[in-house]
Amino acid sequence: MPDENFSKNLLRGSLDLMMLSVLSKGSMYGYLIQKELKIVSG
Repeated sequence: MPDENFSKNLLRGSLDLMMLSVLSKGSMYGYLIQKELKIVSG
């Protein structure tokens, strides 16, 4: 199941980058972070 592990790691890395992208816009908390992540993720 190497493909499954690759997919999980890719998703994990993508989430990290999306979170950094959202937080680079300025100070945010809770619901606003969630809302921005939804926008960024498409």
